[in-house]
Amino acid sequence: MLPMIKSAITIASSVAISVCVFGGLAEAGRSVPRVVPHVVGTWPDESGSDTSGGWQLWSSGKVVALQGAPYFGGAASHHLNNFVGMVGDSFNDGYWLITSTGKVFPFGTVCQGQKLVAPRGAPKSGVVGAIHLRSQVDEGFDIITKSGRSYSFKCEFVF
Repeated sequence: MLPMIKSAITIASSVAISVCVFGGLAEAGRSVPRVVPHVVGTWPDESGSDTSGGWQLWSSGKVVALQGAPYFGGAASHHLNNFVGMVGDSFNDGYWLITSTGKVFPFGTVCQGQKLVAPRGAPKSGVVGAIHLRSQVDEGFDIITKSGRSYSFKCEFVF
């Protein structure tokens, strides 16, 4: 009879603990989302090098070089999990990584001899991606927000 009582107490304790843990979250009326790092996308290497490769970007800032594309670094050491896009620099060897909060991380020799200039009123949230500027003259990219607005970041000589 004693072992049955011990088992019943153990089961009751387990149920009480799980009710407290999960019930407490439900009572608060909020869930605790767990966002795990995931692949955001892949981008081709358009730097003019002799490769058919490209890069894979993870939401954590991790960059994986694919099929011979050069690796210039990643931002995983920043411990963020909100990277939404990347843009290769077709004039030089490098790329920019962009977060959902509009932060830009350069890698390689982007904007060589110039400075990346952000537009006035650049967004601090709601960024969903970036596109490369296709110009023979300008170097840079546009970031796109979830409302559909775009903001141009350009490499310029700053005196």
